[in-house]
Amino acid sequence: MEAQLDPLIRSIKSDGVESARKEAADIIAQAKEEARRIIASAEENGHETLRKVGAETEKLKKTVEDSLRQAARDMVLAVRKELVELFRKLLQQDVSKVLSGESLERIILDLMKGWSGGTAIDIQLSAADASALADGLLKKLKDEMLDDKFVIKPLEGMKAGLRISFRDGTAYYDFTDEEISNTLAQLLNPKFVSYLS
Repeated sequence: MEAQLDPLIRSIKSDGVESARKEAADIIAQAKEEARRIIASAEENGHETLRKVGAETEKLKKTVEDSLRQAARDMVLAVRKELVELFRKLLQQDVSKVLSGESLERIILDLMKGWSGGTAIDIQLSAADASALADGLLKKLKDEMLDDKFVIKPLEGMKAGLRISFRDGTAYYDFTDEEISNTLAQLLNPKFVSYLS
């Protein structure tokens, strides 16, 4: 009986081992197929992610380049504005130097000698120029027999130059350093700016 059982036991063992091997091979095949699908999906997702990252990188690069161009343009405009303002200030300083002291006195005398209007006028000067020039200028105007039509007055806030106004308030001529330098700056700034371009 033992002899008859041995082949049966061997046959059962053999069938069980073979069945287990076949089942293990099926499980391994399924696992390999699942792994292949996961890898293929990951590769596809990876390529899509790389494409999106590339597109985002290009978009970011363009944004940065545009921002840099705008910043450079803004800086050029700011520097240009500062240079124009510096030019205006330097121009005003030079005009202020010319419109003070003896040169201002000469300008006033020449203007008053050529004055043909019968209206009395006020000559407005900066407080410093009015106190420095008043006595000598009035004497020279008197010598020219012009003193009865003119009165010298200080004008608060004026730095240099003069303003001639009709005493009745109908009109005035502004020859202040600020007004002359602004007028000159308007004429000269386009040329100055063209040098900056």
